Amino acid sequence: VGREREIALLREKLAALDQGIGSVVVITGEAGLGKSRLVAELRAVGVARPQGQIAWFESRAISYGQSSPYDPWRQLGRQIVGATDMDTAPAVRQKLRDFIARAGLPADNLPYYETLLAVDAEDSRTALARLAGDAVVNGVTGAVIGAIRAVIRSGGGALPHVLVMDDLHWSDSATLELIAQVATLAGGEPLLVLCVLRPDRSAASWQLVDRLQASLGNAFARIDLEP
Repeated sequence: VGREREIALLREKLAALDQGIGSVVVITGEAGLGKSRLVAELRAVGVARPQGQIAWFESRAISYGQSSPYDPWRQLGRQIVGATDMDTAPAVRQKLRDFIARAGLPADNLPYYETLLAVDAEDSRTALARLAGDAVVNGVTGAVIGAIRAVIRSGGGALPHVLVMDDLHWSDSATLELIAQVATLAGGEPLLVLCVLRPDRSAASWQLVDRLQASLGNAFARIDLEP
């Protein structure tokens, strides 16, 4: 099935990043209809574009992910700080500290980042144990938004960023809430967030789609893939 109209829309949103215009695009469709192929085509366009560098990060929710809060964000976070799944917890913590220093982020956000990346040391666990649950969630949210804003503005410019969140129909509620909060950055930063999911109206992700559409105005677009 040709997807010329859909890829044209995505290319338009990618090109808009160079003018500092971000957006959130939701791509829905049943398995096998080409959601991943669309994302792959757009990535190829991003790699080949003559305008210069673009930062691209991808995560994928897993079928049992609802029992693992923030797992897609954990994947993105490790990519952003330069860590891999093969790195030990101490190695990830060192890369995280280096990233915080390089990005000029507040050092007291370290416990939130360690918790998000599932490499929390004893000091971080002790620090967060003193806080109520809502305070921890708010701390993680603020720390993540601060980190994304910092990497976009690194080097004195505004580096276009693309965040791909795939298979969100399997995602946990904490991940979805954080997407809703990070999505607000698209209104003022060169940030393109691609939310990819199946059209499961019983899943929590479907409520996220409605919320994003209602809150983002012109910064929101939606692609519904049909057979």
